[in-house]
Amino acid sequence: MKWGKTGIMEMTSSDALLRTAAAFFRKAQTDPEVAQVGTTEAFFGSAAKQYEFSDAVAHKDGPVMKTLIAAYMKKPGRYNVNVYFAVNPKQMAEVTFDVQPRRIERAVRQAVNQTFRQVMGTSLSAQTKKATKIAQAGGGDGRKHVINNVGLD
Repeated sequence: MKWGKTGIMEMTSSDALLRTAAAFFRKAQTDPEVAQVGTTEAFFGSAAKQYEFSDAVAHKDGPVMKTLIAAYMKKPGRYNVNVYFAVNPKQMAEVTFDVQPRRIERAVRQAVNQTFRQVMGTSLSAQTKKATKIAQAGGGDGRKHVINNVGLD
């Protein structure tokens, strides 16, 4: 600041810049922190729920393993399930299945949905719609391999 011609203190441009910066930092300190919602949070709410779901899918008495065992009993061979959950920022959410052999994919999808409903209390399609809204708002962090090589050889 400097004394002006009228005897009043005048603000210089550097003083104005410093005041603006100080006001910005005060505002930033009082605003609540914005947390990024990732893929796990969008679909499961927490990592603990994601692990609970993964464990339930791989459990020997669960719907998915029962489906695989029933298929194996009809026709022995290699049976494998991978499921990917994706929430892509500014785009959409999706669940992708990789089931071998392909002929049992429908039954596996139903078993995975049944397990998801047991763990999360909602259907996979309903949660995918909610996750898509999160993605369109900028949330998500891409693709996660949630069910990894559950199967029979």
